[in-house]
Parts: sequence; C-alpha cells; structure tokens
Amino acid sequence: MAKKYTSLKEREYYTQKTEVRIQPRTYNGYSFLDIREYYFNGKEMKPSPKGITIPADEKDVFLKAITKQLKNL
Repeated sequence: MAKKYTSLKEREYYTQKTEVRIQPRTYNGYSFLDIREYYFNGKEMKPSPKGITIPADEKDVFLKAITKQLKNL
C-alpha cells in the first residue's frame, strides 16, 4: 500500500527521532493540507502539536507565499 504522505528528511534531536510529514486530510467535511512534525514514541511515529494546517481554499495563496519566500533563501 502506498504512503498517503510525503516525508521530509528524518532527523534526530538529542535522542528523539523525528520527521516532518506533509499530507492531505479531511475533518468534519473540510479538506486541508497538514504539515506536521512526527516523533517516534518507541513503537511508532506519532503526530506532535508542532505543525500547521492549510485549508484547501487557501492552498494557492500558501503556495504563492512559500514560492516567494524560497526565492529569498
């Protein structure tokens, strides 16, 4: 079964294994893009409170803002 998310590079902070996942989600009939840090709890990867959700109707504005800021790197 294919993963339903895109994972950025896995990292180690102190002794904590983490990764950032980007995935589409639906909640109460609303669609959004979830960008969230996940951590390994000893058994599996769990979502942390560190993250943002982008409502589907704001994705174009978000993409434009990210593209603009990437040019400044």
